[in-house]
Amino acid sequence: MKLLVAIGLIAISGFAGQSTDDIRAVESLGPGVYYRSADGLWTKMEPISSRGFESRPAFMSAKAVAVYSGAASAIQMVDRRPTFYLKEPILTMLTTVVTQSVSSTTTRAADSRKGLASAPSPTVTLGETSSTYSIATQPGAAHNLVIVRLGKRKKQRELTYAGGSVFNFRSGIDPCDLVETALSPVEGGGYFLRPKIELKPGEYLILMPGPMGIPVYGHGFDFGVSK
Repeated sequence: MKLLVAIGLIAISGFAGQSTDDIRAVESLGPGVYYRSADGLWTKMEPISSRGFESRPAFMSAKAVAVYSGAASAIQMVDRRPTFYLKEPILTMLTTVVTQSVSSTTTRAADSRKGLASAPSPTVTLGETSSTYSIATQPGAAHNLVIVRLGKRKKQRELTYAGGSVFNFRSGIDPCDLVETALSPVEGGGYFLRPKIELKPGEYLILMPGPMGIPVYGHGFDFGVSK
């Protein structure tokens, strides 16, 4: 009996904060990431990608940042605890390098000089290697997504993924930039994602970290919280 009660409590807590209207509203939505606007409508978020990496050297220390274009997201919210709906597959972009070996063969030509018999020339095989770079779009699991806070500059936003001094260097997203979230399964498929605490005004990104927590050249879904 106690076990059944415990299972029931887990199920209830998993769907806590989900209204019947919300569940019905997302039933017909296709795969992707959505946010609930102030009027209660669900709008699909378009992904953005890092446009590169930059270093920020300082005295006896440095840091590396992933750079995202624009000083602010086009999506600005007044809700300090916004609700997102995630429906798999959610596309993330991973870079794949494929190396192909191509061999070419140079054969002999007959000696056509006057008065000399044609003689075979040696056969020489020349090996050539070319590299093909492709960007493969692959699906990611909703439970691997995180929300991070971005630093703001005049024309771009940044996410620090490595830094420190020669004595204390770390890689991966700074814990101070990570937002603690709650992920709840939705009846009929998908998940609701919410921050556990109120967000401070600023710029944020929902993304999937790469190896060792480093953001790769991948899709992220940006939004801002207004003052």
